[in-house]
Amino acid sequence: MGRLTPPTSLTVDHQTVAFDCGIHSLNEWLNRRAMKNEYGGGSRTYVVCLYSSAFLDIFRVIHYYLSMKLKSKILYAFILFHLILPGLLLALEPAPDITDREVVEKLAKLEAGQQSLQSEMRAGQQSLKSEMRAGQQALNQRISDLRSEMKSGQEALRFEMKSGQEALNKRLDDSNNFMLAIIGLIIGLFGYILWDRRTMVKPVVERVERLEQDVIQDLDLSNADGSKLTRLINAMRELARTDEQLAAILRSFSLL
Repeated sequence: MGRLTPPTSLTVDHQTVAFDCGIHSLNEWLNRRAMKNEYGGGSRTYVVCLYSSAFLDIFRVIHYYLSMKLKSKILYAFILFHLILPGLLLALEPAPDITDREVVEKLAKLEAGQQSLQSEMRAGQQSLKSEMRAGQQALNQRISDLRSEMKSGQEALRFEMKSGQEALNKRLDDSNNFMLAIIGLIIGLFGYILWDRRTMVKPVVERVERLEQDVIQDLDLSNADGSKLTRLINAMRELARTDEQLAAILRSFSLL
């Protein structure tokens, strides 16, 4: 069981939700207007609390009274007078006092509610952790799948590059072989031309050599007195000394 605190000003740390004095309007005023008036200065609210530290530090309001400014007092008195005037004509039942047992029971309910709230929070945390774990696993699986896809794409790209390189090398080899064949053909053609030329020129050379030998033999070019033609011209020059007509003919051919 908790202990009672001395009267103190109302703060946000005081628990007013469970306060019940038996008059609904007073309960509503404490929950909705007391804290606003405390901030605005319209009134001061002093509370007596039942303090409990079994689960959390709880200051549960069990009594309160107001300290208002004069104008506020007059205004509230005027309003209350008009509000309670009809009620004075009726018999009012006295508000029942709250016993320590009821306080303990309500505190037990409050602690049970807090425990239930904590259980729900733990369950929510566990659920959130499970969802985060499942999301992390799904993300890891997606990353693994992306890595596998990237690896497959890289292998396919390497295969395509290797195939392209092999095709290019084959084309280059074919081009080199073709060039070598062309060069070999050109060399063979030149060789054939040279061979054919020698084959064609050889008979001509032999014929020229035969003609040269025939000329040498016919003109007797090896004679010390000169060839037959030279000796014939010399003889005709000797004859032209005595024959004027022959001399004129030789002169006309620039032989005399």
